[in-house]
Amino acid sequence: MLELKKIEEGLFQPIYRLFEDDSFYFGTKRPKTLTEGDIRKIILKDYNAAFLIFHKGMPIGILGTKENKYHVNSLNMDIRSRDMNLLLENIAVINKWLLDFQQEYQELRAQVFNFDDYGKILYKNLSFQREAVLKGHVYKFNQYHDVLLFAKKVN
Repeated sequence: MLELKKIEEGLFQPIYRLFEDDSFYFGTKRPKTLTEGDIRKIILKDYNAAFLIFHKGMPIGILGTKENKYHVNSLNMDIRSRDMNLLLENIAVINKWLLDFQQEYQELRAQVFNFDDYGKILYKNLSFQREAVLKGHVYKFNQYHDVLLFAKKVN
């Protein structure tokens, strides 16, 4: 079973280890190049709220949220795990977490790099719909890549 715990000062050491994985695209396209200060800035300044995801007492990922400046009553979110398969196996649990956010907002939004296959699968399994593509928005692996914009409307 997965659990969420709001990120506080004492929880940063395990977070730094998550970013050692080059495919841990939480708020960045280049996780392994970030310093501890960069990681703290992403979590504390770029997100209104951030939660550590635990499985059997071990930190495996992060869920971050921030209000969308351009869409009223809309919340941007980023969900990332060292073990994306574990997240996919626990879609029902994650959907319960999203219900808490959905009570306050009309829609939830997410951005995914087009080379992030697990991110695309995760948001589709969480009933997010692809709304737009930002062509050539990110430079990585010596070429430009698209960013996919997903949204989940709240009824």
